[in-house]
Amino acid sequence: MNTFEYQESIYFLKMKQLFFLTFISFLWVSTHGQSSSYCNGSLYLDEVFNSWVKDGNVTYGSGYAVNGNLKTLKMDIFQPSNDTNALRPLIIWCHGGSFTYGDKTIMNHYCKRDAKRGFVAASIDYRKWNKLQLPDSNEFLGVAQRAINDLRAAIRFFKNDAAGQNIYRIDTTNIFIGGHSSGAFMAMHVGYHNDLLEGPQYVTDTVIGLGGVEGDNSGNPGHISTDVAGVINLAGGLYRKSILDLGNKPPMFSAHGTADKTIPYESGLAVDLVFVDGSKAVHDHALNLGVHAQHYYFLGGNHLKPYLDPIVDDLYSQFLYDIICNNITSIENPQTQQMIMYPNPAADVVYFSHELNGELFDSFGRLLERFSERNFLELKHKPGIYFIKDVLTGNTFKLLIDK
Repeated sequence: MNTFEYQESIYFLKMKQLFFLTFISFLWVSTHGQSSSYCNGSLYLDEVFNSWVKDGNVTYGSGYAVNGNLKTLKMDIFQPSNDTNALRPLIIWCHGGSFTYGDKTIMNHYCKRDAKRGFVAASIDYRKWNKLQLPDSNEFLGVAQRAINDLRAAIRFFKNDAAGQNIYRIDTTNIFIGGHSSGAFMAMHVGYHNDLLEGPQYVTDTVIGLGGVEGDNSGNPGHISTDVAGVINLAGGLYRKSILDLGNKPPMFSAHGTADKTIPYESGLAVDLVFVDGSKAVHDHALNLGVHAQHYYFLGGNHLKPYLDPIVDDLYSQFLYDIICNNITSIENPQTQQMIMYPNPAADVVYFSHELNGELFDSFGRLLERFSERNFLELKHKPGIYFIKDVLTGNTFKLLIDK
């Protein structure tokens, strides 16, 4: 971790105590979500519960692994302690590990924080590559599709529970999915790959051979939709960004390091094996399609940066809160969305709500610097009044530097 990344993390932790973090990017009409009266206070945004309770190793399905053995699928479920709300939003997390290693405990610390905010949160195990030799690219697609099917089975588990015993009291209009690395790929494909016409033919053949788009051969079969209200993508992407062209388009939050050597930030080989479109390429395409999409990048950050940095925790929490509480609206052209910057006043760095092509002026109108495609700006100037111009829209924003 370089010095700026460290300072960036500490800065946000301090700022969380001082102001209400606003992170609104390009906008989408939410047909999900609960009324604003349901969201009074900071429930779903801050850790309003003191603790959580865990149901460990809950069976949610089973399926045949690539070696032919039947695997029982387990997950850990976390709930807020002493929560009396009749309905709670759900988030299901998928761990990383290139579809070859790792387990559900890797995402449990995310679940604990989410439960203290008022969510029911689950971390799932799923089928992985379990042969001695490494997979080729075609085999890799097969093991990835099995894992994607398992995530769909977990969604159906909770929807079945809501329609039956209602043990977990899930609001089925507010189910979110997320993950890191290969887990992010799982979440992205469940969220957006919902039509057999999407993707190349050999991918379609793989999907059909493993149960179709809904993949109901790994648990809780039946005509139960696995549509979700939003997707959190940490250092992942899509097999092809064109998958977004058809079907559902729920809101998307992405965070990715620009120097990621495992999953490309834009497009390239993932784990030196399969060509994919990374977070930046997918985000840009999503915006062109009018998807409500937020993207945060770590300049020079590696593959683990989005998983480890506490900034991401703040940002995706605001993202989820805005969806649940209907704090996002529609605009005709998302490319003209007005920029929001925070904090203001600022000391060492100011953040923008979306990537900005901008210019910084002093109070006498003198141009100090230009920057492009940045969602933050390091402040190296003395205290005073400055102005940031959004080159795309022509809008100018007043900034106070106060060190």
